[in-house]
Amino acid sequence: MTTNWIKIEQPISGESANIAASSTASIEINASLHVVVDIATNPNYVTKLFGSWGPTPVFECASMEGESPLRKGEIRRIVYGEGTETNEEATILLHPLRHAYRLRWRSRMPFSGMAGCNSVDWVFTPSCGGTRVTWEADFTPNSSLVRPVVVAIAERFYAPFQKKCLGALKDISEQGTARKR
Repeated sequence: MTTNWIKIEQPISGESANIAASSTASIEINASLHVVVDIATNPNYVTKLFGSWGPTPVFECASMEGESPLRKGEIRRIVYGEGTETNEEATILLHPLRHAYRLRWRSRMPFSGMAGCNSVDWVFTPSCGGTRVTWEADFTPNSSLVRPVVVAIAERFYAPFQKKCLGALKDISEQGTARKR
């Protein structure tokens, strides 16, 4: 089962209104930790896992600027169907338990001009009979004027997108495990 929750942080008095909206999803997968992590972090699975959802264009391919496997500070480049792209800069890599990165927008997508510092954190936890995956994404609006739009996008598009992607990760991971039995 996939669970989603949205956390909207309110600014404390005197603090900037550019506080992040967070979208978190988690799922239990009946496959080993290493199988799930290898699929979730492999650039060859990007199109199968992420596809397209709402205003997000179709993921066409992913490539890494550094060596495989990805190392801290290296960039994974995601190219979308219409030619726009996003760079993911690895910030935390604790293989096989955690994979975090900062999104560096280089695209014409509407969301890229509204949210500046975006970070994504994947946590993989061994559980009874498999792996629990938790995916958190934080979006910081570029200004207080676009904050309601950023929050709405996180709630209406990103959270369902996370649920869809984690479902695909579950299906692919469990199919791979079933074939090995």
